[in-house]
Amino acid sequence: MPDRFAARQGHEHRRPPWSDSRLLHPFRRHAGEAPSSPDHVIVRLPRKVTIENAERIGMNLQKALDSDPDVLELDLTRVKHLTANGGTAFIMTLRSARRHGTRLIATHAGPQVRGTLRQLGLSCAIDVYEASGPPTA
Repeated sequence: MPDRFAARQGHEHRRPPWSDSRLLHPFRRHAGEAPSSPDHVIVRLPRKVTIENAERIGMNLQKALDSDPDVLELDLTRVKHLTANGGTAFIMTLRSARRHGTRLIATHAGPQVRGTLRQLGLSCAIDVYEASGPPTA
């Protein structure tokens, strides 16, 4: 009698037909992005950046700058709300990044976050990208 249960049969790994689309698992980096390295440090920020956590976030970003990276990437994927007072974390980081000669970029910025950065005048000093960062050539 044949075994009707597919779970007992061996499985081979196949690429799904939609694997070339932009739909990826939320914890994976998007295709074409640079992996984190000593020259490119990526820091993922929490859902809300407000006055209550701005100092802690600023200190974490300062620690990331201690290794003197060429690029400090602020991954804003999870950030849904950024207050003007929370933007002080970015101002502190920007000042230190300039002293270190580090380029500061913000990726995966939603509309609310981009608006607040623009309102604070930080969009002129920080490269802000809606998606994964600058296009690679």
